[in-house]
Amino acid sequence: MAEKRLSAAQEFAAQASAAHKVAIAELTQVKDQQAEIAKAERAALAALHHLLPSAVLAQNDAALLGPLEIKVKALEATRVDAAESALKMCEASLNADEIENADGLRVAREELARMPMFARPSPEATAEQLATTSELLDALLTQVRKDESALGAIRTKQQEARSVLLALQVRHEKEVAEPKRRCQSALIGLLG
Repeated sequence: MAEKRLSAAQEFAAQASAAHKVAIAELTQVKDQQAEIAKAERAALAALHHLLPSAVLAQNDAALLGPLEIKVKALEATRVDAAESALKMCEASLNADEIENADGLRVAREELARMPMFARPSPEATAEQLATTSELLDALLTQVRKDESALGAIRTKQQEARSVLLALQVRHEKEVAEPKRRCQSALIGLLG
């Protein structure tokens, strides 16, 4: 019986020795990490004092965390308000885009209805076919605008030419036709 107790005591001593070795290893590891732990502790305290300048660690957790919870709730409310505001702005922008697209679609349909039947695209036309047609129409529109511009320039020159012609007619009347009539009257008077 004594041998059994001795064997149990030796086993217990071996377990205690192993636990002691593990504890020594953990203690050594903690001592090695003590500088890092102290640094992390100082950083945590600095962060706490930054968030709550009046925080005292001797207070209980509820008293210490109460002001922090109030700040967190205020920050969450601010972020929620900002997110709601951004969401409302996005919604308004999307609604405006939807209205603009609907107006554009309405105008396009009206323009399509005014086109002669031979020029209307087929309802089965693909996007590529419509793109080609659109490019052709854009080129034609560009040419029409150039022609309109040239026509405007021609009309401007025509107006200028009419003004010059009118001025020349007035000058001809004053400098040629009127003196000619006077000379003819004087000559008829002399001959008579």
